[in-house]
Amino acid sequence: MSKVYITKRNCLNGVDVIKRYAPKAEIVEEEEFLPLFTLTH
Repeated sequence: MSKVYITKRNCLNGVDVIKRYAPKAEIVEEEEFLPLFTLTH
């Protein structure tokens, strides 16, 4: 199973976009990206 990392670019696109294009991918939230992810959503 592939993993999708929450990065700055992915935050801008949104998790829904990630899940739509990679429904079988495992969403992995890196700690360093969590604050950015929280602020943008």
